[in-house]
Amino acid sequence: MSNSISIEFDNQTGHFIPGTIATGNVIIFLTSPKKSRNIMLQASGTAKTSFTTETSNRCSLEKSLFNYKLTLWKALKNDEDLIPSGKHCFRFSFEIPSNCLPNFEGKHGHVRYLIKAEMHISLQFNLVNERTFYVLSILKDPIKYETVKRNFLTNGINIEVSKTY
Repeated sequence: MSNSISIEFDNQTGHFIPGTIATGNVIIFLTSPKKSRNIMLQASGTAKTSFTTETSNRCSLEKSLFNYKLTLWKALKNDEDLIPSGKHCFRFSFEIPSNCLPNFEGKHGHVRYLIKAEMHISLQFNLVNERTFYVLSILKDPIKYETVKRNFLTNGINIEVSKTY
């Protein structure tokens, strides 16, 4: 077996609701002792849109929804400490902001959430693992097609509303 790093959420589905706490472990397996500066975790959410106007102008915008950087372990002396061989678990937790958008993939944009763990190893390639996770949309009241249609018509807006949900 080779050196490895993995990210495991306590919620095994990797699906979260805005305003909740995501918890889990970064698991590192080392075949031999390694000198390291630190073990870092980064969790982020981004929304991006991009499109071309009728006059061929390219428009794009990217917004950070959140960006957490956590130090899970740090060397105490000389910027490097020896981590023994074997399996090591490092706990993490971070809050999914209550105003987060749900994941989305579309022709002109996306909303994505990513978590990345990295062990900085002296004079070798770092151990790195990335994975996506999902933020779900929670609607307080179900949207009803007839209500949406009536609201558009009573506000003098003449558009066709299609039932796609």
